[in-house]
Order: sequence, then C-alpha cells, then structure tokens
Amino acid sequence: MNEELKSMTDHFCATLESETEKHAAILAETTRGLMSNSKKSYKDALLDNLSAPPNVDPRILAREGIKAQQILFNLPANSETRELNQSKFSQGSMRH
Repeated sequence: MNEELKSMTDHFCATLESETEKHAAILAETTRGLMSNSKKSYKDALLDNLSAPPNVDPRILAREGIKAQQILFNLPANSETRELNQSKFSQGSMRH
C-alpha cells in the first residue's frame, strides 16, 4: 500500500509540475505581448477603445456606453424609493 501511495504521489507531483510549467510559459508569453503593447500613450489606448468596429449600429454602441456608466441598486420590496422612476425626477415631483 505504501508503494502504491508513493507511486500516486510521484505521479501527482510530476503532473502538477508539468501543468505549472505550461501555465508559466503561457503567462510569460502573455506578459511579453502586454509589454510590447505598452508603447502606446494613454490617450492612444483610450482612443483605441472608443473606435467602433465596422458595421456596428451606433445605437448599440450608445446603449452599451450608457450601460457601462449605470449603477444598479437592489432595493427592499417595501422601500418607497423602489416606486420612483425617471419621469418623477424629470417632472420635479420628487418629495424633499
């Protein structure tokens, strides 16, 4: 039984070492790729993210831009704030 456990442990260690080396190689390659992209200025990096891919509906881009800036709250069911909507804010009928 001891020999069987030793064999299993050795196999586990070898497999773990092999997988660790594979992941380390992938991480090193990814890091090299990131380092080569770091020559861009901050402004250029931001502008690259803002450029639209071809054939994309600008309304979809606008909606995604709005979603990226939204904050969602999960309010309790008995909260008065839960009953508020956008029209109440725009009409100025919100209680102070």
